Parts: sequence; structure tokens; C-alpha cells
Amino acid sequence: MSVKRGIARLPVPKVDSRSLVQGDQLTPRAKEFILAIAREYNLPVMGITLMGNKPYVNSTGLDAKIKEKAKEMDWEYVKCEVEMLQRAELEIEKRRAGYKATITYFDKKGYLKALDILKTKEISFDILDKLEKTFKHSFANEGWASISSVKMSTLHNPDYINMMALTRATNRAKKQAVGCGLTSIEETGTDIQGITLDAEFTTETQEQKPILQGQIQIIQKLVKGNDMLLGTFLKEYKKEKVGELTKNEATEVIQKIRNAGGKDEETR
Repeated sequence: MSVKRGIARLPVPKVDSRSLVQGDQLTPRAKEFILAIAREYNLPVMGITLMGNKPYVNSTGLDAKIKEKAKEMDWEYVKCEVEMLQRAELEIEKRRAGYKATITYFDKKGYLKALDILKTKEISFDILDKLEKTFKHSFANEGWASISSVKMSTLHNPDYINMMALTRATNRAKKQAVGCGLTSIEETGTDIQGITLDAEFTTETQEQKPILQGQIQIIQKLVKGNDMLLGTFLKEYKKEKVGELTKNEATEVIQKIRNAGGKDEETR
């Protein structure tokens, strides 16, 4: 199992897409799927939106990744600049818009360190300008939208097309800056609402606390050396060892072993 920045990157479970959504409600398997996607891309759970049985990153997720990148690289996030390439107009044949967005970070510590090295020399404005550009890190991308690229016919007005082109440009620039491979939900060009786990569920499920030592002892007493029984439940949670279970998973395993006939040592 590979580890990135101390976070286990677990494999995304195979989920039958037909089982993900029932009406307007997420099934438990869908919640598990979203959590796995969040772990795989190192995103907050609320940064994933499920639509049409496919996962997308949303603005919450991208903004979180932007902040994470700044912290990881020890850079300062400067700004997102937008340049209009073409604006959609009222005429049907001119309803096409394009924008270019640029995400900029600044390595302030690197810049100040370079200045400290040069402090004994005369520094011209030209050198300062070049030095500043050296420690700026920019990521740019374009976004285009037209009637043909916006799915809903009710959204074919020029204002929406301009907004969509702008959104696609900024989100693509953010994805390029942080290396996120998911498509952003905001650039899909549809007014269909996706499903995102709310804060209450996120708070509950993101507490992936490790198993307690006391829980390990209880499980060992319950199985009393019955490796086959223990292996059955570990396999259900895709774990090889008891110590790999989370606190919540261990609680469930203890109850399942008891239901299967396992007894606490003191009750024997």
C-alpha cells in the first residue's frame, strides 16, 4: 500500500453503477464509493460530487487542493487571473466564448533566500524583476463553451455560455496546478444536480481513527485462535490483519463475531 503525505491511498472499490443511487438517496455502497474516490485523489469528502453514477470534483474540492498545494510546497497562493479570449454574443452563430485562466503561486522563502545571497551586491530593478519571475509558479489553461458544448437547451443564452467558458478555464487551470485528474462538476454544462455528501455524514465518516488496543484484545479473546472465523470478517473489510481495521470497523467486527457465536472470555 503506497502512502502519500501520510495518507493511505486505498484502491477504489468496484461498484455496480446501477446500485449507486436510489431515487434521491445515496446507497451505502455509493457512500463507500465516494469515500474511496476522496482517498484516492486526496480530496475532502465534500469535494466529490456524484452525478450520473460518475464522480466529479467540485469547487470545494479544487479550492481545498489549491490550499493543500501551497502548504505542501511552502508557497503562497497569489491569485487566479482571467483573460477573455472571446465573448459570446446574442446572435446564434456568435454564441461561443473562450477564457484563459492562470493560477499563480509565489515561493516567497526561496525568493528571500536568493535576495539574502545577493545582498552584498548591487541589485538593479531588472534583476529584482527577473528574480521575482523565477520564483513565481504559474499554471494556465483555456476554457471554451458554445451551444454545441452545453447540454441543456435552456442554458443556451449568451450569459450562461460566457459563465461556462469562464468556469471551465478557471477549473482546468486549478486542476492543472494541483494535478487532479477528475473532471469538475461545474464545467459539465448541465443543470442536473449532482449528489454531494453533507457535512454531517462527512464528519462521521472522515473520522478514520485507528483501532484501539482494547478492541484488538477483545477480538483476540472472542475468536480464541479461530483464524478462519477472524479471516472471514477481515476479508469482508478488505483487511489482512486486525490492526488494519479502523475503530468503527473494529466495533462492527466485534458485534459480528459475537453474533456468530464468539464469546467474551469472562462469560465462558
